[in-house]
Amino acid sequence: MGEGPLRRAALHSLERGGIDRERAEVAPRALPIARGSGDVEAPRQVGAGGQELEALEGAQAPRALEPGVVAAQERGQEADQQADREEPLGGAQERAAGAIGEAQARRAQDPAEQAAQDRRECDAGGGERGSREPGCEPARNLAAAGPGEPGPGGPGVEPHRQRRGQEPRQGAGLAHEPQEEAAQERDPHDRRGEDVDGRHAPPRARSEPRGSLQSPPMRSDVVVIGAGHNGLVAAAYLARAGLRTLVLERREVVGGACVTEELWPGFRISRAAYVAGLLRPVVLRELGLAARGLRFLRREPASFTPLPDGSGLFLGADRSASCDSVRRFSARDAARYGAWEDFLSAVAVALEPLLDAPPPDPARLAWRDLPVLLRLARGAFRLRRELPQALELLLGPARPVLERWFESEPLRATLATDAVIGAFAPPSAPGTGYVLFHHGMGQTGGARGVWAYVEGGMGRLSEALAEAARAAGAEIRTGAPVASIQVAGARVAGVALEGGGAIEAPIVVSGADPRRTLLGLLGQGHLPGDFARALGALDFRSPCLKINLALARLPRFRGRGAAAPGPEHAGTIHLGATSLPALERAFEAAQRGALPERPLVELTLPSALDSSLAPPGRHVASLFVQYVPPCLDADGWEPVREPFADRVLALVDEVAPGFSESVLHREVLAPPDLERIFGLTGGNLFHGAMSLERLLCLRPLPGWSRYRTPVRGLYLCGAGTHPGGGIMGACGRNAAREILRDRTRA
Repeated sequence: MGEGPLRRAALHSLERGGIDRERAEVAPRALPIARGSGDVEAPRQVGAGGQELEALEGAQAPRALEPGVVAAQERGQEADQQADREEPLGGAQERAAGAIGEAQARRAQDPAEQAAQDRRECDAGGGERGSREPGCEPARNLAAAGPGEPGPGGPGVEPHRQRRGQEPRQGAGLAHEPQEEAAQERDPHDRRGEDVDGRHAPPRARSEPRGSLQSPPMRSDVVVIGAGHNGLVAAAYLARAGLRTLVLERREVVGGACVTEELWPGFRISRAAYVAGLLRPVVLRELGLAARGLRFLRREPASFTPLPDGSGLFLGADRSASCDSVRRFSARDAARYGAWEDFLSAVAVALEPLLDAPPPDPARLAWRDLPVLLRLARGAFRLRRELPQALELLLGPARPVLERWFESEPLRATLATDAVIGAFAPPSAPGTGYVLFHHGMGQTGGARGVWAYVEGGMGRLSEALAEAARAAGAEIRTGAPVASIQVAGARVAGVALEGGGAIEAPIVVSGADPRRTLLGLLGQGHLPGDFARALGALDFRSPCLKINLALARLPRFRGRGAAAPGPEHAGTIHLGATSLPALERAFEAAQRGALPERPLVELTLPSALDSSLAPPGRHVASLFVQYVPPCLDADGWEPVREPFADRVLALVDEVAPGFSESVLHREVLAPPDLERIFGLTGGNLFHGAMSLERLLCLRPLPGWSRYRTPVRGLYLCGAGTHPGGGIMGACGRNAAREILRDRTRA
């Protein structure tokens, strides 16, 4: 016999509550004790090192960003105000079970009553997802919208013109390879059906194969916009909690800016992000990324600053070797270098609790903030005498701090690059001290402050995250640009796709930056006026340019041996502006709208450690260049792009003669190209400046640091949220935890 609408509605309710449909069919009256859609257990607070802390709940008083935003914030944060009225665990499941019991009772007792009730439910739109009986219409249909903003929801990508090269091909083919069938025996690393803390929730079906021609579902529990690394992290955790999760990516490859692409035959390039070091250990562990093939290649030494006279500075995890290298420039600096590293490590340990949880807001403190606040207090107590210096570093400019600690160049400039990388600010600007600290928090390979290459390129990290999401039951659809975010009343209703399709979802999570998401895909009309104006005033200027190269050979640096891979090729090579005054001059030129004569340049040669990236005997290289003027648009870059790239390569020739002649192919990506290809507004790598007024509870805007927006059900999970930029995964994980908390109170 076919299922009536009421029967399907009850089963659908179970599915939405996280109960497996097949189990419900077999034993509708003996349902397992599991969490329903309104009763997902709030994940425990997980701190650095993996220790779990009890999440304490408490009522939170709403805080207005500005007078005009009060009403929207009260709507957007209503879930936080319900903490004292949470429903007991299992409530949604009991309601779903009751619905099945009532349906069966009517079937047994009164067929006429059953038919009448079925007709009433049919009229109310209670049909099963994706189907309905004759005369039954869906409860709500989303109208297709017109073209939207580029990026995760924007138009397709047209690769930048290549010099002496071919059009790029996707490097790892993640979007095109057929997905393997699940093994009969459960893989111990297959985390399908587990919630954020690793406990089991009802399993979901596997996603459709990559590149599937099957039309998208009409409805999903969650739609994630953009398959950048934070979007993939959020999708993995939400799917593990039992939510039907669909990720929509406009490009044909997952990863956002964390991708590997074959720009020229045999040359696989980390096209945007090029080193890893900030990925949170808890994400690595909980998603089982190592078991999915993710490998980090530790770089030792970590950095090399060559000088035209053949001397150079090596820094790395080997403290003794680093101090010996510093001693060639200053005995005093060599004696202090170890203390500097200890100081940065102590500050990192003290502040790490802030990374893996939403930042406490002093104006809206809640009981659940208590574990984080206690750990911060313990960290501050441990610092004690160093606390004033730590505050100076975190709140002030990097330059005076470095000048007080050290006297020699190029040591000061080498350390200062971490303070300004990606920021349109000189080392003398307030807030650059925090950026320096931010880039020193990595723990790749278990060593703090050590950055690494990803074996196979940065895209392999994104592929591992995508595999974790798919294993949990998420579907990832590439080549699926979102045109707009749909709203019904005061809450999100789903998304409209370019080409006319639409997907309904009560939860939409965007990995795009706040401006692109809220002013582009959503639209200013759905936002309070003051909120929209504050959003429009965010700083998305980018001073960064990326040059990707295919090389005939490795560079041979002055004063070094043969061109075979050596310590000088292993880490980041600092060129160009190699003193604090030179960094300031480069910024001043860009601020005037000019291209600097000696910009900051970071050269990396990942194929020196990973031979899979290039044909035998060949190599790949990336040059991250800063500062360039943010005022130049695409037309302004056209006549200066290649001459400026020649200038940058000439700086490499100063310390490695003949480098320019070894270049086989090159791609030059200015800020407009980074925006066009990767959806980064203004080409900003951090989804917005990481200045003091845009950190912690102020990111992206005061009062909106917990990943919610003024539209209920719409969340942000990208680098524009706390804790900010870098390949961390913390934004995606924190956002997923907040979404699951809200569902426990629905």
